[in-house]
Amino acid sequence: MDVSAVVVAGDAHTRPGGYHQCAHDGTHAARACGGFRTRAPKDARCTLHAASAIRAAGRLIAERTHVPKELVHKAVAGEVLLADAVQVAEERFTVAVRRPRDRFLGHRGDRPVGDPLLLAEAVRQAAIYLSHRFHEVPRDHAFVLCDLEFALEAPLPPGGAQSAPVMLEIECTRAGRATRMAVEVYAGGVRIGRAGMRWTAMERRRYAALRRRTGGTTVHSNATLDEAVAAAAGHVPVRAGAGCADRDSVLKDAQGGAAGGRWQLRLDLGHPVLFDHACDHIPGMALLEAFRQAARAASADPASGPESWEAVSASITFDAFGELDTPVWITLAEGRPGDGALRLTAVQGERTLATAELTGARLPVGGA
Repeated sequence: MDVSAVVVAGDAHTRPGGYHQCAHDGTHAARACGGFRTRAPKDARCTLHAASAIRAAGRLIAERTHVPKELVHKAVAGEVLLADAVQVAEERFTVAVRRPRDRFLGHRGDRPVGDPLLLAEAVRQAAIYLSHRFHEVPRDHAFVLCDLEFALEAPLPPGGAQSAPVMLEIECTRAGRATRMAVEVYAGGVRIGRAGMRWTAMERRRYAALRRRTGGTTVHSNATLDEAVAAAAGHVPVRAGAGCADRDSVLKDAQGGAAGGRWQLRLDLGHPVLFDHACDHIPGMALLEAFRQAARAASADPASGPESWEAVSASITFDAFGELDTPVWITLAEGRPGDGALRLTAVQGERTLATAELTGARLPVGGA
């Protein structure tokens, strides 16, 4: 979560209510994350090394359960979504993804398509893993997420123990303090979309100074865990689909209902996915899940509820760290449900923590 303004440029072209047919150019600019521009590859054809890597992806997953959890900053091995990675050229990598469950926050075994937030989390873990393994970033460095995006042209196959292999073809560009990752996504050997991420890795001393300068702390969340869990349990959650357990709802106290377009962020610091390990700020993936659940609530078909909608693209920019002890409001800022892109913001006090743009498609009833 960066602390300076980040400008996102470009346009996303979608077929109304469906998957992306033409992806935007992936150009981003940011002062805080290095002040440079990168462009995602436009050529969607599978390269020779990509074709070979696609065939190998299934073997990578079968032969190696997962990469070391410490190299993706996870405390529990079950939360690791990477099977392995190989370097295929200078700053180009192939990463095999494992999806042991069918939802980002849990598993029910009844989801007809894969959860795109599992893809987003795999991309985030890939940035950390490649940094440590191939770019010699020390393990004790902090990672500050600047922006994250994905755009699917076809659905992900369902997740679970027997899920089809998903492979990421990644190209990294480094300039200044930041690194940009352009990702092509393959499932079963077929290109189904793209993703991207920009981040800064920094030594702990610099990170601590940055947190102090913005009024934050590096004290981990464990100190207030019991209070935070009790507070989350004391609020009625906003239902975000048939497959969403109360504990997995990250929204509460909808003002004016979904029609009001404003919800309060609901954090459970004991959540096994969102808070797999101690954290001194609101995780970026918690905000992305909040944006997805808010978009679902706003786009719900009255006949079938929030489970009838799923994101097919998302672009999220992080502007500031979110503190764990202050309310955060998720607001539908622009767009009309069912009319294309929805723009949402996360605000804490006077600060905008993050801004996101999501587009979605209808799913079968019960498919959330």
